[in-house]
Amino acid sequence: GGFSEYAVAPARNAHRIPDNIADHHAVMVEPFTIAANVTGQVNPTEQDVALIYGAGPMGLTTVQALKGVYQVKTVIVVDRIEERLAMAKQSGADWTLNNGQHSLAEFLQQKALKPTLIVDAACHPAILQEAITLASPAARIVLMGFSSDPCEIVQQGITGKELAIYSSRLNANKFPVVIDWLNKGLIDPDKLITHTFDYQHVTDAIELFEKDQRQCCKVLLTFAK
Repeated sequence: GGFSEYAVAPARNAHRIPDNIADHHAVMVEPFTIAANVTGQVNPTEQDVALIYGAGPMGLTTVQALKGVYQVKTVIVVDRIEERLAMAKQSGADWTLNNGQHSLAEFLQQKALKPTLIVDAACHPAILQEAITLASPAARIVLMGFSSDPCEIVQQGITGKELAIYSSRLNANKFPVVIDWLNKGLIDPDKLITHTFDYQHVTDAIELFEKDQRQCCKVLLTFAK
């Protein structure tokens, strides 16, 4: 696996990194490929009002893609962890909301916002129906989760608004796309890297990642040359 000293991979899975992309940015390509797959399916525009559930790594990479690559003017992120919301703001979100403390529906009504693009990066069973309710007519909804828990939805909400529902899994060969984004300076992986450890302290790094989900986003291991 990823902790092996050597690994063999098909040539098609190996990608050249331009010299101007630093190593600590190159290792962050994979998380952004998820965002590239999401955005590649729904084709965001500058006029979109994007709502993202969840300010974890996948939600945060999607924020950067929407703002940096597609120039989406309005991006809203909701989460129940304040530290995560701060990361979303740093990543470019225009609005953030703790939906454990405040009503998302009331917030959107007060701001006169109707989401045209909704990304579920939190993956709770209740989110899909709420997204259907809050979405504007002809909106696109993207599901990123692997939850096996059932959820109830009202079909009329989908057909009445002619909503389009997408699912996104893995990177769908988006490595070249993200490498190009990095090469052009459209995204900034540094905003996701919260901790760095020498590889000899890998156990400490794993323990931190498991225990501190509030302030820990991406943890990098360094190798002295």
